[in-house]
Amino acid sequence: MHDMHILNATTERDGIVTGGSMTAFAAATRTGELLYLSGQIAPEPDRGPASTVVSQTEAAYRQVEQLLASHNLTLQDVRYVTGYLNNPADFDEYHATWRKVFPVDPPARTTVAAAILADNALIELSVIAALTTHPGD
Repeated sequence: MHDMHILNATTERDGIVTGGSMTAFAAATRTGELLYLSGQIAPEPDRGPASTVVSQTEAAYRQVEQLLASHNLTLQDVRYVTGYLNNPADFDEYHATWRKVFPVDPPARTTVAAAILADNALIELSVIAALTTHPGD
């Protein structure tokens, strides 16, 4: 059994990165040359009643960027995204936000409608990134 970790902390153990909060899963797992990020949603303050799919998508991508940065990666290293929309009617707004996040050479993507379990979550993102060597590392 793993020890509990501080929210948003990551620790590498035998190639597996375990995440904080009270989760029973890793925030990210490294396998070979790929980093798999578990589903990311907007943090609690960004999921208030006035939030929109746009604001939540932007906040979820900020979460993704933070996790990637902890592995010296950026959004340019992302190779695949699965977006889970709580309401399929939000697709156009989600897609417009996607185009701002990935304006050039976007990664492969699948978007599905799914009931998201977290309170007030409108979007969840699962990401696969390539572990590449950046100049200066």
